[in-house]
Amino acid sequence: MSNDYYVYIYAYPDGCVFYVGKGRGSRINDHERDARNDVQSDKCIIIRSIWEQGGQVLKRKLYTNLSEQDALAIEAVLIALFDRANLANEQSGCTKNGLIKRKLSKSMSPKIIGYKHHTYQKDGLFFEDSIPIYEKLA
Repeated sequence: MSNDYYVYIYAYPDGCVFYVGKGRGSRINDHERDARNDVQSDKCIIIRSIWEQGGQVLKRKLYTNLSEQDALAIEAVLIALFDRANLANEQSGCTKNGLIKRKLSKSMSPKIIGYKHHTYQKDGLFFEDSIPIYEKLA
């Protein structure tokens, strides 16, 4: 079993998350390349909008060294945490259902205000994860 998957986020410059994904290799960079190539998707439209306003998209790998199954599970939990309706994700993570997305303002999505770094050892290997710290919503 390969543990080369990770779970990542894309956020507005102010820290509001607009996309949660899983991948391996350079997958985290694919969406910006798609946006440069004029792909028409919600996340690419958001990315281009950030660029047009002179901002930079925040990208971060939150969990690394995962099996694909674990990455899918974590991705689904994070999508539920952020409320899929507030995200540009087309799917809910590991399930593919035909839910209709409603768009809410980005202010309704919890902001990441920092990260707690967690280092651990397993089977003689060292791992480090960055766990997001979210602001409390009223």
